[in-house]
Amino acid sequence: MIRINASKFKNKEWLITNGLGGYSSSTLQNINTRKFHGLLVASLSPPCGRWVILSALNEQIKIKNRLHFLKEQPVEYISRHFPTFIYDIGKIQINKTVMMPYMQNTTIIKYEFQPSMNTDGGLFILSPCLNSRHFYNTTPRDSITFHQECLPKNKISVHPSNKDIEIILLCEDAHYKKDECWFDCEYPYDKTRNEDCYDSIFQIGYFVVDISRSKTFYFMVTIDKYETFNAGLEYSKEKTRRQNLVKHTNLPEKTHNLVLFTDAFIVKRNNGNSIIAGYHWFSDWGRDCFVSLPGLTLVTKRFDVSKKIILTFGKYCKNGLIPNAFLDKDNTPIYNTVDASLWYIDSIFQYFKYTNDVDFIRKIFPVMKTIINHYINGTDFGIKMDVDYLIKHGPGLTWMDIKKAGNNFITPRAGKAVEIQALWYNALNIMHIFSNILGENNDFMELKKKVKDNFIKKFTDYYDVIEPKDVTIRPNLIFLVSLDFSMLNSDMQKKIVTYLETNLLTKTGLRTLSKNSPQYFGNFLGWHDKDIAYHNGCIWPWLTGEFVRSFLKIKKHKKKWRMYAYENFISPLLNPEIQQCVGYAPEIFDGDEPHAPNGCVSQAWNTAEILRTYVEDIMFIRPKYEHSLVKVIV
Repeated sequence: MIRINASKFKNKEWLITNGLGGYSSSTLQNINTRKFHGLLVASLSPPCGRWVILSALNEQIKIKNRLHFLKEQPVEYISRHFPTFIYDIGKIQINKTVMMPYMQNTTIIKYEFQPSMNTDGGLFILSPCLNSRHFYNTTPRDSITFHQECLPKNKISVHPSNKDIEIILLCEDAHYKKDECWFDCEYPYDKTRNEDCYDSIFQIGYFVVDISRSKTFYFMVTIDKYETFNAGLEYSKEKTRRQNLVKHTNLPEKTHNLVLFTDAFIVKRNNGNSIIAGYHWFSDWGRDCFVSLPGLTLVTKRFDVSKKIILTFGKYCKNGLIPNAFLDKDNTPIYNTVDASLWYIDSIFQYFKYTNDVDFIRKIFPVMKTIINHYINGTDFGIKMDVDYLIKHGPGLTWMDIKKAGNNFITPRAGKAVEIQALWYNALNIMHIFSNILGENNDFMELKKKVKDNFIKKFTDYYDVIEPKDVTIRPNLIFLVSLDFSMLNSDMQKKIVTYLETNLLTKTGLRTLSKNSPQYFGNFLGWHDKDIAYHNGCIWPWLTGEFVRSFLKIKKHKKKWRMYAYENFISPLLNPEIQQCVGYAPEIFDGDEPHAPNGCVSQAWNTAEILRTYVEDIMFIRPKYEHSLVKVIV
């Protein structure tokens, strides 16, 4: 359980999700500061097409003819299974808990009122504020009409004019009064990002509940079709599901919060599963997905989900490329990445280390061969094995891929980026193992040896890009150590870990660029365009997992070093006071102290890698079949 004084950290955020890509989220003060906030943001084309339905609730308590606005009151925040807010107003304690039933575009809020004595005439007034827009956009006042009608059993049905959906609202034990009006609002976070920040929301009316005595009731909003709906039952079912997720892992209790937070990123895509790269605004991204997969699904023993994710992306493999991302507005796959396909192969190997599932490897092996063959013979974006057997590629295809208008990449890294060569060699080793297991033709032993020999000849300095030679101090060298199969000897691995620790390490992870570089930007937001700082100084917590794995690898996983790694590298990231969204690792931290969180508030590969490295490297709970596999290749 996480407990935090929300009044002290009122601008921090909370998040709960539904397994479809939809979510409910706001600040701890329950005042929206982003256009992405909303109590029901539904996924109309899972996991994409996110649509803001219920922006907010105006909540008031009337005691002895005095109105108290809930969002103005001191509040304590607790995250156990669901976000819970605890208020004390006069003689009444109020517990407000927000949850979303799994695989439903529905939000349920449970209210528990506990007066310390009878408060005759006490009333709770709940005013829903609706919207109907894609979460990238904002709504001009009066641009939408909302037609509402009262249905039996105190249900309110609302039809927005701009979308063919029906919004159902229900508040138990309440009287409803229609009272329509528009409110204008400004979102300060979007304003600081120089994005659309002015919005209008529509209040449809208000529910009134008698709270003179102790009472528990539920408010519900949905766009799903229900013949009958029992909010209390749905609440209990979802709580049981989450309890079972934790129990199934058989992991120590100190990991349970992280396990529950990892569940937020696993989503439905077609008849399978995928991984949302981050909330609020990311869809599912191939690279992020397969870096995240071990932490989200393997250490948590969700092996069926792992297979579905691998199969889902395998179906979209095109010219040997796994999609870089799916566009949120229309689900179109885009393929502009050189490393997603190599991470795909690595994740299959991680799955095999946990399961020894030969039948699945046989099923997916043709996709893996397609990837390797296209990388050897050449595919889109200039991706091709060169005469030295290393992989060359065009600009903006690595994880440092941000660009401005046209093709003006901030960190182009074209040529032969160092981590791509590490991933290529790693993939060839994996293919060698699987070919032997499956009895397939195996030419990978000779090829991987040529890759290794040529790389070592060229790797005469701490290069970030091998060709053209670039010695800019960046964290990508870590993959030469962290992956299962390294081209470097142990002495060189130690030197790389020390080099990165000396030049890039902070309390929240590795900077993307040395502070001594003239291109360094210490803050994501400022006088400059934020995109410039994105990979030129900002800290990406997912690299902490790779660093810890490498650090403990060279330390032979001795207990004293595992404890040291936990205290110095992992524990700071678990502190909710440094997080923007409680319980989740943010997309980035500023490179300069105090390393403020920035970017999207909850990033899949960051949260996943913290859990994976905590379990596999620090607790040293290793994959069941790892020992028999990793030593096959020298």
